[in-house]
Amino acid sequence: MERFFNPFKVIERMSSFNYTGQLIITSQDITWKINLEQRKIKSSSHSLQSINNLEVCLYVLGYEEKTPKILEKMSKDGLTQEKGEAFITKAIDWLIKEENLSVPQQRDLIDQFTQDALESFFYIENISYYGCEEESRFFPLEQGFDVVDILNYWCEKQKKWEQFNSLIYSPHQRLSYEKSKNLVASEFSHLLIQIPQIQDNISIRQLGILLKLDDWQVAELIYPYLQSNILQLHSPLPPFDQLPPVVSSHSCCQINCNSDPASNKIVKTQEIGNNDDNYKKIVCIDENETTLNTVKAHLNLDNMNFYLVFDPKLALTQLFEIKPDLLLVDMEMSGMNGYHFSKIIKKSSIFQDLPIIITSADQENIKETQTQENIVNDFISKHCNEKELIRLIKKYLDK
Repeated sequence: MERFFNPFKVIERMSSFNYTGQLIITSQDITWKINLEQRKIKSSSHSLQSINNLEVCLYVLGYEEKTPKILEKMSKDGLTQEKGEAFITKAIDWLIKEENLSVPQQRDLIDQFTQDALESFFYIENISYYGCEEESRFFPLEQGFDVVDILNYWCEKQKKWEQFNSLIYSPHQRLSYEKSKNLVASEFSHLLIQIPQIQDNISIRQLGILLKLDDWQVAELIYPYLQSNILQLHSPLPPFDQLPPVVSSHSCCQINCNSDPASNKIVKTQEIGNNDDNYKKIVCIDENETTLNTVKAHLNLDNMNFYLVFDPKLALTQLFEIKPDLLLVDMEMSGMNGYHFSKIIKKSSIFQDLPIIITSADQENIKETQTQENIVNDFISKHCNEKELIRLIKKYLDK
């Protein structure tokens, strides 16, 4: 089942606690992998990236007449079958060997692939899978982008595209010219007449490369001719036809925009009495509201403040505000299970000593997780009674 997703919000939150690792998102059968190192996006890819994307990247980087020859040689060496992260790695290795790609050139190409993947990533609105892996597949180079800079850059990009959304939904849409109609005179009209001669069904992006204009500048140029039907747009060719359209509902792309109200649920069940330092703060993270209410009923304790969090993605930021003394985390959360969530939390020096208790309705899950590395402090069944839960909580809060 697809769920609402705001890519700007998620990247901002991951960066806010200096996460290092790989964010994995799947939407509409496409998987994006974002490699983060604290407050930098080191690299990114999506599962459709292939030699078609490399062609665009090489042209953008100014390889121009060398590009067709490079692609032809790569095709003969069998690289047309690869896609995604595996393709990028093999393509760069091939270019280092066959084209003597220098370190700066390697860095530029990885950055270009990253921007290519991020462009579609920031238009995702619903996802079927959300996960994180501790291991990052970083290239051994000092490439990458500051998170704040990259979020602001793509926010501005989306704002510029908004004005053309009624007729244009992708920079990979292809142009054709109705010869029977006259172009309104402009400094670029002579170039537009040449579109069929330049390349049959050239895309907005390809035209931008030729004219040395940004995509949105080409969109601005052709928009009046689209409105008058002098120019026509056609669907992108594969694999670009599978990417999300450049139409966003992410609250005008503000980095600090509000997420889906239905998922932004965090409930504090007791008030802090006179800000007494003796009051302990317990956070319970679980997508099942019934379970949360059951735990809440069990933990009607004095000198404790209890917080219910319904969405693990929102919890990452909220924990920094709450500064809990103990964490209860559901093992069976969708996208990112409780154990992976705990690994992410423990990466922050602020939470390295935070007691974490995993809850699960499946005893086998508990046994399996107990055998893994020492990330969480304890485990308890969701079917436990009130006394068992209170005893376990006091065990860590009374230390």
